[in-house]
Amino acid sequence: MDRKYIDEKILEVFQTWNIKSFPLNFDVIFKYYNITCFPYTYKDENFREFCLKMSDDAFCWKGLILYNEKVIPGRLNFSFAHELGHIVLQHSQNRSKNIEQEANYFASRLLAPRIAIYYAKCKNLNDVSNLFGLTNEAADYAFQDFRRWHRHITYHKMNEIDKAMY
Repeated sequence: MDRKYIDEKILEVFQTWNIKSFPLNFDVIFKYYNITCFPYTYKDENFREFCLKMSDDAFCWKGLILYNEKVIPGRLNFSFAHELGHIVLQHSQNRSKNIEQEANYFASRLLAPRIAIYYAKCKNLNDVSNLFGLTNEAADYAFQDFRRWHRHITYHKMNEIDKAMY
């Protein structure tokens, strides 16, 4: 996984939309990337069943993001960010474990940039969850990753992408 490349793509999203507040507004971001979203209930029951076989939460299909509107908002935000990651990183439809990990990394860092966690002075996963609109699971992952990031910048300087994100 090329973390630097993914971080650069995340920065590109933030700079393009001058994002300065959280949780993110995906309507604006999706318009820029010309992404159309439809809920699983958009059509008939057969369509809904097809969607649920593909994913419980959301997935990309023929240039669309289809999503389960019954999923809790924090989970749906992560799913939107994950699917956006596939699009921004130009992943193929063949989704390997590595590609899914890249999309998860993209989603986590897009939704809760480590530099934003730092400057917001989040002390635990609850702070991260509340500020960034994440589920506890996603907030825990982001907070644990933030702690690793923070240890790194304590001994090394902040990289150019983090500085630009700030």
